[in-house]
Amino acid sequence: MKTPTHVAINYLLFSKLGVDNRYRKYFLLGGALPDIPICLVFAGLLIVTGNVNETVDAFRVLYEGSAVMIGLHNVLHSPISLGILLIVSECTGLYKPAIKIFIAGCFSHSVIDIYTHVDDGPLMFWPFDLESRFTSRISHWDPNYSGQWVLAIEVGILLITLAVIYYQKCIRPLWSL
Repeated sequence: MKTPTHVAINYLLFSKLGVDNRYRKYFLLGGALPDIPICLVFAGLLIVTGNVNETVDAFRVLYEGSAVMIGLHNVLHSPISLGILLIVSECTGLYKPAIKIFIAGCFSHSVIDIYTHVDDGPLMFWPFDLESRFTSRISHWDPNYSGQWVLAIEVGILLITLAVIYYQKCIRPLWSL
């Protein structure tokens, strides 16, 4: 799915976790941050090439063949990598709860990506395996794999999230007057 949808889903999921609201920003950040490295690389390539088609071609080569790019993408996408980060977080100090909530947000992002990417989703066993991906039957963008339906669902999720935020921030406070 697209990054804003991950953040919206994490926003909706957070209230179901029973976690102190001060950690919400870490869970939302976990919904967004896994995609930021590839977005920055794509933007940088677009600035260099000045052409969307050339950028897409160059990006695909990096995405599939550059060890650095594969690492940047999978450090916060791979379930194994996230498990390792969770274990490491057990050994950290002051911000342990925030780190755990952030990793949980990344895990939510990863699970959704695993099931909405046909052949370009997260590497399941990175950093130990650089090839194994789950092959989904649906794609978040490819109409050959129901991409148009996924897009419609994403738009629905975004609209529902906006309605929930509007209710929480604008309507509910009026009732307490």
